[in-house]
Amino acid sequence: MNPKTTYAAARISDAAKTMIARLYRVQHAQGKRRREFVADMSQAGYTFSESQLDRWVARVNRDEAAISTTKASGAPAHLTREQRDIAGGWILSQNFHGISVHRSDYSHFCDEHFKQPLSHPTVSRYLAEDGFSYRTMQSKARGFTVDIVSQRRQLWDWVQTQRQEGLFDMHRSLLASIDFTFTGHRTERSSSFASQGGSQPILSVSISSYTNCIITVVWADGMNRTPPMLFTYNPEFRRDRHPTVRRVALVQHFDEGLKEKGIDRKRIVYVGKEKGESRSYVAESPALLRNFFEHYKVPECAVILSDLGGSFVDQGKSVLLDLGFQKHVCYPAAVHQYLSPNDNRLHGTAKKAWRESDIDYKDDVKSCIFLLHRLDNDIHTQSKMWFDRNMISLKESDVEGLIGSEAGKFSKLHKSWLRLYRVWMGLGSRQS
Repeated sequence: MNPKTTYAAARISDAAKTMIARLYRVQHAQGKRRREFVADMSQAGYTFSESQLDRWVARVNRDEAAISTTKASGAPAHLTREQRDIAGGWILSQNFHGISVHRSDYSHFCDEHFKQPLSHPTVSRYLAEDGFSYRTMQSKARGFTVDIVSQRRQLWDWVQTQRQEGLFDMHRSLLASIDFTFTGHRTERSSSFASQGGSQPILSVSISSYTNCIITVVWADGMNRTPPMLFTYNPEFRRDRHPTVRRVALVQHFDEGLKEKGIDRKRIVYVGKEKGESRSYVAESPALLRNFFEHYKVPECAVILSDLGGSFVDQGKSVLLDLGFQKHVCYPAAVHQYLSPNDNRLHGTAKKAWRESDIDYKDDVKSCIFLLHRLDNDIHTQSKMWFDRNMISLKESDVEGLIGSEAGKFSKLHKSWLRLYRVWMGLGSRQS
């Protein structure tokens, strides 16, 4: 199957990529944000992603061309992380439609779409690292699918490696885990009894049109020393505008909500334009991380854990190391959702209580303040236990319980790969 859209950055010459990276370095030094630079270049006809720009700049910073024009003798071809994500999404799409995938199929896909022929050993390594295993499917055909056994092995191997390297021997007050979560309700589905053969019941509860981003940092000793912060484009959280009767009432409503739940107002940050802001979805980014740790100083000698999200890297370097952490350790991509105490289970428990409450979700101010309150509560009461259960005190016999039968479903990471593949193929982001 040929893609309906081409790999956008492939249209840019290698020389132009080097020029773009050098131009970005100059403009970044003058205060230009990466996101703005990428948007401006797109308008000029040069379309590429922020992660691609990071890779080009990293090479230019080493006094190399943005794209190597030569191949070292004997070195195997490699895919970029973005190409591997697309290829992983293709496998999941094939699984979804009941089509088996073999190493030769994966290699052919990469050769056809990325011009990167891969050897079978390289394909096997990529698939194992990304959580796939060769298994018998329900129809008795064989193919690569997401495999629970492989995920359990990867998780346990990572825990053992970190124990050998002394990660869990450090003082618990210096070990933290970070992640992003969001306040949107658009993906939620509600159910109700209704008459057979009748029309689908309509949900009368309205929700906010804004999706805000929250950064959570969980410490291994259970102390909530860096309470979650929320970043928003919703002007109802602003307090810097010229006062009018309506705006004064909004500020009063905001202050009353903060006081009721004991939330510091500096933990909610408006990140939109001063005038004419039309965006509603705050995406995770390195800029939000910097804002967060400008508010909370990084303890000396602290170590932080995270997934492999692109927001933790800027210009080829770890944002968290630049902010002062002594060490930045990443969870394995295929199992990060089980190891991370943020994903498993802070975000789940806090949002469960939030969604089951009688909060008016159209009132974004009151709703978000309540979610921050629930996150605070669960960090204080359960985060130390989650750190112990997920990794510090984990036993091999407990891994099966940590990654139960629900692991057979697509993880959050695998869903993102499937979306990326479908968008890249011009099929839209929704599963068919």
